[in-house]
Amino acid sequence: MRDHVTDSPSWVLLIRVFIGLGWLRAVVAKAADPDWWDGTNIFSFAATYGLKSLTWYEPVLDNVITPNVRIIAAVVLLGEIIVALTLLTGHRMALGLSIGIFLNLNFIAGGAVNPSIFYLVAQGCIALWMAERSENKKDQPMVLAAIAGSALFVGAVSIPDVVSLDPSWVIDDPGVITVFGAVLTALACGATGLRLSAGKAQPRRGVADLFAPDDDGPGNGVINLTNRNGRERLTFELPDARTDERDSISSRR
Repeated sequence: MRDHVTDSPSWVLLIRVFIGLGWLRAVVAKAADPDWWDGTNIFSFAATYGLKSLTWYEPVLDNVITPNVRIIAAVVLLGEIIVALTLLTGHRMALGLSIGIFLNLNFIAGGAVNPSIFYLVAQGCIALWMAERSENKKDQPMVLAAIAGSALFVGAVSIPDVVSLDPSWVIDDPGVITVFGAVLTALACGATGLRLSAGKAQPRRGVADLFAPDDDGPGNGVINLTNRNGRERLTFELPDARTDERDSISSRR
């Protein structure tokens, strides 16, 4: 996957700058807040969203995050700095997107759906776009298949956490969001993988596939080839066979 994407199309540039600024804002807010460094904010997060967290994520909250709030605070801040810098500069995008998606998945699993789901979808779109333009297309379908399988597994184990399908509640239900997001991820990765596989299977096209000889060519050793879409024309002048024959006879003498 190519990490340097400063030549990205306008929609990718818009998304990565917008999301990058969002991560940068989060970095500034956390770094300037003393309650972040001593773990108070993480305790408050667990107390606020703990009841909404996914069942399989509760051991992570209880045994990993809560006992190590100071370390987690520093790690999260460092991760957000990396994500912001990679998105804004367009360098090491694969690393930044991986960290950003990982952080957002943890926020959602911990019960905080908004705005993590928006960031997750935006970063996922950029990641799929990068996969399609990857120079290593041979391995990308397998990687995408592994991601799709992992997403479906996470979605399956999150089904018991679905509280309601009421439209007014689903946006704040981490269970519904996780299951729905897992299905969309699997479909998107599958479609991208199929396109990459189809492109890999296509043979290379030569001049004969792109150009066809004109029926009204001038003759006399001159061939006109017109692009099959009619927009481009090539002219070739072949060597005179009689001249080649005379040169060959002279060389033998």
